[in-house]
Amino acid sequence: MATPWRATPTSPLPLMQPVKGRFTSSFGEQSYFNGQRRNPHTGLDIAAALGTPVAAPAAGKVVNTGHYFFTGEAV
Repeated sequence: MATPWRATPTSPLPLMQPVKGRFTSSFGEQSYFNGQRRNPHTGLDIAAALGTPVAAPAAGKVVNTGHYFFTGEAV
């Protein structure tokens, strides 16, 4: 959590960055809602322009997408 995510050849599950952009929050970051502590952040948020294509970070199948109250646009 101390440094931004980056792909490494030694990772047990090598992933590519799905879209170029600025990281706006990190995995594990403590979140607060209405001033109350909530569960740690379970994703990595990357800012990108509306309509920017998002690539799959690894082989697999997308099983859910949507707009959610707490997580926003999620894949």
